[in-house]
Amino acid sequence: MSGINNSDGLFKTDDDGILLDTASSYGNQFNISFDQAVQFVSYEIGFRSFDTTGSFNLSNPNGTPSTGNNLANLGTFNFNNPFSLNPGQTSTLTATLNGFIPLSQLKTITVDYNATPVPWETDAIPVIGSTVLFGTGIWAKRKFAGRKTSV
Repeated sequence: MSGINNSDGLFKTDDDGILLDTASSYGNQFNISFDQAVQFVSYEIGFRSFDTTGSFNLSNPNGTPSTGNNLANLGTFNFNNPFSLNPGQTSTLTATLNGFIPLSQLKTITVDYNATPVPWETDAIPVIGSTVLFGTGIWAKRKFAGRKTSV
C-alpha cells in the first residue's frame, strides 16, 4: 500500500488500526491508494464502543462502490461488492457511526495483490483512438460526399 491519505488530517492511528469516530475530531473519511493493482477482500473490526452501530462505504473509480460494510460488530468480514483498484487510483472510505459514544476501529483491510488491472484503464487509449478515427471518417465522408471530380 502506497499510503492512507487522511482527507482532513484528524484520524487517530495506532498499532491496533484506524479509529473512526464521527462525533469527535478523529474524522470519518480517508483515501486509500496502492502502487499496484489490488482486489479488496476483507476487513477486520477490532474494537467498538458498547452502543456503536454503523457502516462504511468504499468508493470505486471503476464502477459499483462497496457500500454498507458493517462497523457495529467485532470480527473479520468480506466486503460488500468487492472490486479491484488499479495502481495509483484512489478509493475513499467514508464511515457513518451512531450511538452515544460512536467509536469503531478498523483493524485491517485485506487486499489481494494478484489482482488484474481493470481493463478500461489499460484499454482506454485504443478505444479513444478508434472513436476519433471513426468520427473523422464520418465527417470526411459527409463533407466530400456531394463533390464531383473531373479528370
